[in-house]
Amino acid sequence: MKGFCLRAWPRPGKPPDPKVPRRYHAFLEKEIGQQSKEEKRVQSSADYAALQQKLEDLSKQTQPKVADLSARSAAVEARMNAVLNTLTDARGYVGSQIYTIEHTSSASRKKDLQQSLEKYEQGPFALNLPSEEPGGQDKIEKFTFEQLQDEFTRLTAKKGDLLLEKAALLKPVSELQKKVNSYVTDHMNGLPVDSLQG
Repeated sequence: MKGFCLRAWPRPGKPPDPKVPRRYHAFLEKEIGQQSKEEKRVQSSADYAALQQKLEDLSKQTQPKVADLSARSAAVEARMNAVLNTLTDARGYVGSQIYTIEHTSSASRKKDLQQSLEKYEQGPFALNLPSEEPGGQDKIEKFTFEQLQDEFTRLTAKKGDLLLEKAALLKPVSELQKKVNSYVTDHMNGLPVDSLQG
């Protein structure tokens, strides 16, 4: 901002100049008006319009795939949460039984507890699970404790894969959006309006 100097603090022993805030405000108003025109000039250029069009086309092209991945990810997460509810209780019970077995001195009691735990782990754990695909039907499925853990691990990995796929799909859009956003500031003389207002 050429032509204007604002002291943050008055010199020692001198009171602050009451005209400074008014002058600075007037200077900013003038500068904002000029920079607003400058922004409009840059935004009306053919290069900027071409970049905007490219971004719009890319967004339209990727939007259906992004929506599909979001729906599939939500369906997998719903199934994952349903599995986790049962798995959390089962893990708690198994952990407490293992602790009891490890701290039981009687061999026969230990054997009984171990057999009881093995029977518990065989299940079956019957769960009413949502479909992994959007719009699919809920279904009752049965699992052993080990299968329940494997199912949760599988669903966690699947959700991660879907999120990575979505991120890869959105990356070119995000990069192009950054180019569009920086185009104005890169092609302007002086500060953009939002910097002056901030």
